[in-house]
Amino acid sequence: MNRISELLMAYGGPAFILSLIMCGVLVLTGPKDSPDGQRKMQAAAVPSAGGLGFGLAVLIVLAYMFSSASDTAALPFLSLLAKMFLAVNGLILFVSLALLVGLLDDLGYLATRMKFLLLAVLALSAAGFGHEAGFFFLPGMGDADMSSRQDLIMAGVNIAGSALWIFVLLNAVNFMDGANGVAMGSLLIMLAGVMLLAVPFTPAGYGFLIPALIGALAAFLIWNLPGKLYAGDTGAYFAGMVLATALLALVSGRHVTVWTSATITLPFLIDVLMTLIWRARHGRNWLQAHRDHAYQLFIRAGWRHARVAALWWGLSLISTGVAVWAARTGPDMAFWVFWSLLATACVLWLWQRRAYQPRIAPQEADGKS
Repeated sequence: MNRISELLMAYGGPAFILSLIMCGVLVLTGPKDSPDGQRKMQAAAVPSAGGLGFGLAVLIVLAYMFSSASDTAALPFLSLLAKMFLAVNGLILFVSLALLVGLLDDLGYLATRMKFLLLAVLALSAAGFGHEAGFFFLPGMGDADMSSRQDLIMAGVNIAGSALWIFVLLNAVNFMDGANGVAMGSLLIMLAGVMLLAVPFTPAGYGFLIPALIGALAAFLIWNLPGKLYAGDTGAYFAGMVLATALLALVSGRHVTVWTSATITLPFLIDVLMTLIWRARHGRNWLQAHRDHAYQLFIRAGWRHARVAALWWGLSLISTGVAVWAARTGPDMAFWVFWSLLATACVLWLWQRRAYQPRIAPQEADGKS
């Protein structure tokens, strides 16, 4: 725990202060998200792209760290910048590109299909550049090594699966970012779980990136919980890329199995995937903005944002806490814990749908005002 405290003080503390200031500036000057009578139901326009504030805060802390390192202090600025972005298999480059795609979308420069295309290319590039799982575990069979480039089929499956994981999680974080505090607060808890799993063998690069993002998110929530600032696609894609690649790094290093990574993110994955299945069964367009997620259904039924956020934070604490415990117990336990929680979560999602959907007025159920 001392190591965790040191990392949070060294990187999370400065990122918290910078994020608090930069998010405050965005509250006054940032692009605004206006109500549309459908998915965006706030009473007035709210500053968005808050992710630019906490994302830049993290990148500034990392830039300072690289510039003060003894082996980089004498480098020219452009060389220093290149070294920073390309370090750890281009980790900082990919999270920065995720931030840029989100910012372009928040500013209205990307059509939905183009955004998904760019995210797919980004996910595939990150996986192909070394951010991949590498190993897959099944009880009784042990680890299946999928990282060998000598077996092109296995390597291709590994990269494709890892790219799909990144793409799904990027969009899952974004889809869940529709109520104050739900997505970013839950993600902060998940990142804290990653830190617990990673210490003392913190994968290279994440030892400073994750604590910096935790500090920056904590500051952002001060503005986000009262509804004064939204993370936007900028924040969802930036933070989602950090979480997705960090979990892949843990699997690649054989510190956890894929089941642990999936368990940590269940509060996002269940609502997103079950909602997509539900919309498909009802003939609704997957690409159309909607309010059919479970957390949105609670809000439409009269729950306050703070109550919904508290529920998802609780679910995230449970899934992350159980995932950390199972990972430390053994890979077999991680496997059975995932499937047990998955089944339980699906049942709860279906119960919520049946209990709350009838409470929504017919025009509300169709996503119309």
